[in-house]
Amino acid sequence: MRDFNIDFIDYNQDLLESILIEGSTTSLTTLLSGSSYEAEILSQFVEHYGEELPETYDSVIRLYDFEYDGDIDEVKFKSGNLIYMGSVVYEEWDE
Repeated sequence: MRDFNIDFIDYNQDLLESILIEGSTTSLTTLLSGSSYEAEILSQFVEHYGEELPETYDSVIRLYDFEYDGDIDEVKFKSGNLIYMGSVVYEEWDE
């Protein structure tokens, strides 16, 4: 996460989730399936982006209890791009 100027020295790694799916998809439901607080997170991203994204993706990195206020929203690599898509309100929801 150096490319986004994020320092993980003091970050609790137990609050990080990532997924890599076979193939790629534009579906937010597919990309966020199985995440902690899936319904709440999914609803906030769908409200912002819609159910389908304009491009396909094959992975998601989720950081909980983390606020990103950097200026970098995309990093390009030879093998693909890493894009910051946003944050959602994270708190204890009634389940």
